[in-house]
Amino acid sequence: MKKEELTALGITDEQAEKVLEMHGKEQNEAASKLSEAENKLDAAEKNAKELTEKVKAFKCLDLFGKL
Repeated sequence: MKKEELTALGITDEQAEKVLEMHGKEQNEAASKLSEAENKLDAAEKNAKELTEKVKAFKCLDLFGKL
């Protein structure tokens, strides 16, 4: 979104600047939330991998002497 596009719609320079400022804030908030979600996903994937390895390790144990 550009200021020129907004002013072409008939709003004033001041209004266009305010719209761009608000849009920038919303964009930064969205980027922050996305980053946070990506970090949580990475942590969950790491946890899943660690738990999978632990399960594999338990499968190798002879818990009941039947191996």
